[in-house]
Amino acid sequence: MAVSRISGAPRKLTGTTIATNVGTNWSGSIYTRKPTGMLCRGGAIYLAFQNLNESTFDDAPAASIAKSVDNGATWTWDASAPMFGTPSNAASPKAYKFTTIFFLDYGQDSANAIDGYVYAYGLDNNWRSQEAMFLGRVPAEKVQTRASWEFYAAQVRMERPSGPRTSPRRSPCSPTPACSIPSCSDRIARPTSR
Repeated sequence: MAVSRISGAPRKLTGTTIATNVGTNWSGSIYTRKPTGMLCRGGAIYLAFQNLNESTFDDAPAASIAKSVDNGATWTWDASAPMFGTPSNAASPKAYKFTTIFFLDYGQDSANAIDGYVYAYGLDNNWRSQEAMFLGRVPAEKVQTRASWEFYAAQVRMERPSGPRTSPRRSPCSPTPACSIPSCSDRIARPTSR
């Protein structure tokens, strides 16, 4: 997977590749690395990526997050195992969990962040035929530490997993299958109209 910088204004855009071979494919030869989310926080760039079946686009058994502290020129991530999913054991309850990750963006370098956490929405497997979206958060200084992630598990609390790479107890933010665009709006208190 390559990372490129886009410069200029519409009709005069240019692109420059600044890094190549970012991310790991843990899932096998029919999979490719695909970016799913990017966030800047505290001068670092975080890039969520998944292993996506490149012929059908129907499954994504693994995902992780890479980090750059030099404007995207070099990236670090745990190449030994994905943060989410279990590509070597599709029957595992942890397989395909939270493997399509989108960061909640709070402006340039997260200048408008509401607290010390990074928030991410995620889908199990991939984006096709999804009816549930999950919300996770992690202290901003521990984005790449799987054991530090918490997941929305009930209306009023977040729960921390019991150990590294465990399958979290969690509840979807979008419990209604009829929704074409999942949201957490049903869990947010709203003023009543008069």
